[in-house]
Amino acid sequence: MIKAVQAFIIAILVSLPACTFFQKQKYETPVREPKKEALHAAMEVKKALSLKGLVFAKKLTGGHSGARLFVVTAGPKKYVIRFLKNVSQEQKQKEIALASIASESGYGPHIYYADSKKGIVIMDYLKAKKISDQQRQSKQLYVALANILRKIHCGPPFCQARSPFDKFRIKVERVAKYGVDAYIPLKKMEHIVSCIHKAFLPCLTFAPCHNDLHLFNLIFLENGEFKAIDFDNAGQSNPYYDIAVVALFYCVDPAHEKSLLSAYLGRKPFVHEKAKLFLMKQVALLIFALGALKSIIEKAPLYETVHVSCKNWYVFLKKLLKGLSDGTIKLRNPEYKLKLVKSMIAHVISNAMTARYSNAIRNVRKSSIKK
Repeated sequence: MIKAVQAFIIAILVSLPACTFFQKQKYETPVREPKKEALHAAMEVKKALSLKGLVFAKKLTGGHSGARLFVVTAGPKKYVIRFLKNVSQEQKQKEIALASIASESGYGPHIYYADSKKGIVIMDYLKAKKISDQQRQSKQLYVALANILRKIHCGPPFCQARSPFDKFRIKVERVAKYGVDAYIPLKKMEHIVSCIHKAFLPCLTFAPCHNDLHLFNLIFLENGEFKAIDFDNAGQSNPYYDIAVVALFYCVDPAHEKSLLSAYLGRKPFVHEKAKLFLMKQVALLIFALGALKSIIEKAPLYETVHVSCKNWYVFLKKLLKGLSDGTIKLRNPEYKLKLVKSMIAHVISNAMTARYSNAIRNVRKSSIKK
């Protein structure tokens, strides 16, 4: 009888509104889920961590990894339980191992419990702080970003991952089968990436990389530091890709990129290092553009009709960040996403016609010859 009453109380608690969010940018307002799903999440955490008293859970929505996440509250303490995607046991073990490295190295959320057979990971709840416009203009923000990049790149090694160039080719193949080359300049994009790849080939370096450090996978904390989440794509890869992705989504001004790279290197960057970041950023832009396009592939025929007022990514990013902050932009909106895709592609194609692009190619090649 007592157990039945407790179950009834927990079921009521599950239906209550969630108090806070894991990451405001990553997870939008939790939506109501069947009570049994949230109750299952709450009970898994309670059992795994031997918690006493009542617990309740709410599903977190808006993530991009495909895993199901719940924030679980037990008294004053909050946890996040991640139900891994329906993949092989080997893949689950790999994901847990990568997340454990991040936890132990201090750049990921602390992991309390993980079970590959059950396919669950229970970790710390990280309360995100909004980045103000004033902080975006401060060098301290880019020092903090550089710090987490260095922690990852200088930390314990991961298994080998796909290179950014392989990732680009796979994304091209995935969208090309829908005949989008009739609307999207795929051949031009492939040529640009091929030229960049050839420039990088003699000087490819590898380090432990996250490989997906976009806006929603970095959490800005109250103490001014960042922590990373979602290590599905982590592996040994080119560290300049990680730096490029961070620059792509956090640097709204070219001066910010210089601050980021200088803080990362601990000195003023050489010409070829600035060139590597510039070129890898073009690759990152196209990878994210193709990823977004795949999610709205039915909208591809409208590509030419979409009006993009500015081909400058910095200007577009400022508007994007402002819109995400005040809620006027929803990335799940197909029309907006198509505009995002076109802006990214237009920016890269425009850059590829500049002297800066050809000089960057030459400088990266030169740096490899000197070695």
